Formats: sequence, structure tokens, C-alpha cells
Amino acid sequence: MLMFLSIFCTLIQDEPVFSGPQPGERLVPFVATGVLGKDADQKIDVVTESDTKPCVLIFVHERSRPAFGLSNMVMRLVQDRGPEKLAGTMIFLTDDPTETAEWMNRVPDYFPKQIRLGISVDGKEGPGAYGLNRNVALTVLIAKDNVVSASFALVQPGVEVDGPKIFKAIAEVLGEKDVPKIADFQPKNRGDSAPMKREADPQ
Repeated sequence: MLMFLSIFCTLIQDEPVFSGPQPGERLVPFVATGVLGKDADQKIDVVTESDTKPCVLIFVHERSRPAFGLSNMVMRLVQDRGPEKLAGTMIFLTDDPTETAEWMNRVPDYFPKQIRLGISVDGKEGPGAYGLNRNVALTVLIAKDNVVSASFALVQPGVEVDGPKIFKAIAEVLGEKDVPKIADFQPKNRGDSAPMKREADPQ
């Protein structure tokens, strides 16, 4: 009986997790509320505006240090390649957009510059057509010509584990032979990974 339970648990752990459009599927336009810079309080449609340009779209389901650390590192790569070559957007999913916007406005320096930031107008579930999985911490989509080339549903984001796979997918969509090194885009000081809200202690 114990052996059966052990095998069953292993199968569950190995079961792939999906969130959002999969490779080969098109990105459907959706609206978000911009935060910071020229997008502040404006309705933005990053899919339509990116047009045929390669893009990285990150849906942030969970405000945690691991999620923020990986998202920021990926967006530092996007920023390094430049907006003419690669577009990058982080969309926060929340049932309290006012609180989330206030938090983001308190820590603007912790986000990479030239990256568009938005809050989904569709609440915690995100755009209905995207089929996002609310049990993951991050959904990372990489696309070109508004067609998804890579999709990552991350329950427990990790820079060392997930970073290389995402960097490889970005290099491929840009036609780069060499995959960028994770170390080149990790934070140079402690502040870069510090602003995420700590989860409330249930006790």
C-alpha cells in the first residue's frame, strides 16, 4: 500500500502543468491598466501594439520573492536587447488592483526600465481567453508575430532552474546562437530582489 502511494505521488509530481496559450497558438489581444511612466492609468493592449515584434509576456499570479526575482531577471535581458528588438511586459493578476498599483508606485526603482507594467482588468483569473492557471506563480509566454513559441507555467519559480530555459527560448526567437548567461543578468545588489510583499503569517 505504501509503495502504491509513493508511486501515485511521484506520478502527480511529474504531471506537467499548463497555463496560458501553448506553442503554436496565437496571442489574443487583451486590455490591462498601465502602471508607472507614460502608461500610468492608461488602458494598454500590449499584444496588438507589439505587432510582429518578438515579445516576452509575464503574468504574475503571485507576489513572492522567487516570482519577482525571476521576472525581473528575465526583463533585464529584455531591456538589454532594447525595445526595437524585443518587447517586454509584466501583467499582475490581482483581485485588489488599487492596492497592487499603490505597491508598485512605492517601489518603481525595483522594476527594470523600458519594461511595460500593467494590472489585468480581469482580476485574479486574468484574460478569459488565455486559460491561465491560478495555481501557478508565473506564466511566461514568448512569442513572435503574435504566435507563442514557448510557454512556461511555473509553480515554484527558480532563477537557476527556470532562467536558463527561458533565456534559451528568448535567444531562439531572436535568432541568437549563443544563449545569454544567467550571471550577467542577476541583481548587482540586495535591493533588486527585496520589494515583494511578504505573505501574511496565518498565525
